[in-house]
Amino acid sequence: MSRRLVPVAVAALLVVAGCTGLPGESTPTASPETVDPAEADLPPGVSERGVTNASALAAAHDATLRAEGFVLEGTFERDPPSGAKQTRNYTTVVAPGGERFRTAVTTVYEGSDEPDASGARRMQTRAWSNGSVTLRAVTIHGETAVSTVADLSTSLSVTRAPQLRSYLEVGAYDVERVVVRDDHAFTTLVAEHASGAVGEDVSFDARLVVDERGVVHEADVAVSGPDGVRDDARYEVVRFGGSPERPEWVEDAEVDG
Repeated sequence: MSRRLVPVAVAALLVVAGCTGLPGESTPTASPETVDPAEADLPPGVSERGVTNASALAAAHDATLRAEGFVLEGTFERDPPSGAKQTRNYTTVVAPGGERFRTAVTTVYEGSDEPDASGARRMQTRAWSNGSVTLRAVTIHGETAVSTVADLSTSLSVTRAPQLRSYLEVGAYDVERVVVRDDHAFTTLVAEHASGAVGEDVSFDARLVVDERGVVHEADVAVSGPDGVRDDARYEVVRFGGSPERPEWVEDAEVDG
């Protein structure tokens, strides 16, 4: 698969952005069985022809993960033809029910149009919630500011559902295969180009592994647009059932829980 990624249609997709193989293959407990997509238990918003309702699939992904609790890891890279290259690394732990969580996003900027800029610049954004209060910490140049927030921004979405919905809307997806294992049906969705609504100036590649509940276990997406900006995104649900411990940076904040 080519390594190019997300513009909008493409602008909206770039705003929200910001895994390969079948999940669990390292420690299989049952032999997988390939089934006909027409006979399979497909995810919400998916038919044997591909993705039919991106919003329904993203909503199912979000709801199921929050209910189950999970650990998610991911990376996002943006490489513009000029300016700083941006690399983000995500780690998120969410407890069953979705109210308690901790997440961390480390962003590194390499290169710049500014003549006095040198080396890589780093920013870290973290969030933690005990179910009643949510704190956000932003660290830049070694200085950390902590604040209470009502809601997390789209870029800090713990399940990455807004980003996944955008990718699902932009790509022209086909069902590559459906494999049944451990009482779940895993559908592999692939897209080798953007949908007709996006336009021919967008290059798009994606591969998602989704179970029958709608959980996107793994996503590997590449997009580039007519402006030359290239994005690469990878997300993986490492496991279900998260136990988000209170991070050390919260200790100085006056929050109970």
